[in-house]
Amino acid sequence: MSKTKNKKQKKHTSLKILVTLLVLCVLAVAGLAGYNAWQNMKNKQEAEREQTEREAQYQKEAAAMQSVYKQWAETVDQDTIYEGVTAMGIDLSGMTEEEAKEALDAYYDETVLSKKIVLTYKGKTWEYTYADLGYSADTGDIAAAAYAVCREGSVRERYNEITALKAEPVDLLLSDDYDASTIDDILGAIAEEIYVKPKDAEIDYSDGNFNITKEVVGYKLNKKKTKKNLQEKLQEGGDIELKLSVKKVQPEKTEKQLKEISDVLGSFSTYYDLYNEGRNTNLEVGSGRVTGTMLMPGEEFNFNETVSPVDYASGYMDASTIVNGEYVPGIGGGLCQVSTTLYNAVIRAELEVTERWEHAYDPGYVPNGLDAAIYVGGINFRFKNSTEYPIFLVMGAGGGELWAKVYGHETRDPSRTISFENEKTGTIEKPKPIYTDDDSMYEGEEEITSRGHEGSTYDVYKIVTENGVTTSEYFSHSEYNASPDKITRGTKKKKEESSKKKKKKAESSEEESEEESEEESEETEPESEPETDPDAVPDEPEG
Repeated sequence: MSKTKNKKQKKHTSLKILVTLLVLCVLAVAGLAGYNAWQNMKNKQEAEREQTEREAQYQKEAAAMQSVYKQWAETVDQDTIYEGVTAMGIDLSGMTEEEAKEALDAYYDETVLSKKIVLTYKGKTWEYTYADLGYSADTGDIAAAAYAVCREGSVRERYNEITALKAEPVDLLLSDDYDASTIDDILGAIAEEIYVKPKDAEIDYSDGNFNITKEVVGYKLNKKKTKKNLQEKLQEGGDIELKLSVKKVQPEKTEKQLKEISDVLGSFSTYYDLYNEGRNTNLEVGSGRVTGTMLMPGEEFNFNETVSPVDYASGYMDASTIVNGEYVPGIGGGLCQVSTTLYNAVIRAELEVTERWEHAYDPGYVPNGLDAAIYVGGINFRFKNSTEYPIFLVMGAGGGELWAKVYGHETRDPSRTISFENEKTGTIEKPKPIYTDDDSMYEGEEEITSRGHEGSTYDVYKIVTENGVTTSEYFSHSEYNASPDKITRGTKKKKEESSKKKKKKAESSEEESEEESEEESEETEPESEPETDPDAVPDEPEG
């Protein structure tokens, strides 16, 4: 029994413990729920407090920010250039863009345009200013740039940049320039003032002697170098004093060169009739034009240019010239003899001949092949000074002799001699006669008014003897035209014999034969006309 009772007691105790545990669990859960609710309420209150504090702080900060922003805006919002902005050291702060330009213009005019430029040469000066060079500055652009400083970005960014200007100011560079052509104009005017024209040494031939006048050295401004030096000085930006660059201008002919003219390189003479006044005068005038000609190495002599103008005003006269194979009067007749005489002196001086023509017909006063025909406005005689020294030409006419000498500096062997020989190489057949009708002559009558001749060809050989050795070489070829006979023939028809002649003839006939009464004269039939030469063309006049 006691065991049962114990069992019941144990069961009751266990139940009691279980209930107690359940109650405790309920209480724990309830307590936990209450704690959570309390904690949530507490957290909510804390969050509300913090939100209130944040809102208060935001309001405080917003109020402060508004004050700062207002300060920024007041600093940024200016219609003048900010403090700390300069140009070329000029403080532009507080100026409007227009005021800044005016200040820069005044500064530029006073400190730049008035700067002096002094150019000197041999004690003479030429004074200018920067303004004279057309200097100008971009003051308007610089003023606009100064105004634009710190005007981009947000208000805060601009405020910070403006504030930084106090520690790090901005100095703008004033850019200027000038008109380069003005320098050219200035130097061009100076160049004219200081230019000294060089004067060649001169040589005069008189009475067989040479007289030399010394050369004069010239001077000219070296514009290129002077301009370069001036531009370099202008980049420095200060007052300038510059010595002009001047260079010497050497004359083409110097006394030293002309003294080399000391030897006769070649000479030649031809002869003429003393009683032909017009031709003699032309020989004198033409040779006088040639005398005194000097050629430097490489220069070319032009005969036609030298003797021109060939007119009465120059002293020339009418004399015989060859036209169509006949000698006819023409101004300057005889000049071909001048060119021929000079030609022979030139080839003996062994100079380079660049143009030479033979006459249309045999010249007569020199061997065939050694002539040099000219016609002003047409064929010419030219040669070049192919030596390394100056040459001087001398010609003269008098006493029936026309002579030419080429002076220079002899470099050939003293034993060297030059001569020329011609050789006839062919004959050109005389063309058909040329007829001219004449109505004052009877048919069948002819008269030779100009007798033609055969033409010919010649080769010329140069004969050189040096150190006892003689050589011969081909030099030139010439062809001389054939000319036709010129014949005048009658075209007048014969008339019946006069009655007196008829009567005399009849009486004579009656004595011989009584059967014959009266006999009339016979008329001669005209002969056929010979053909003229259709290829005959006029020749250019030759001296």
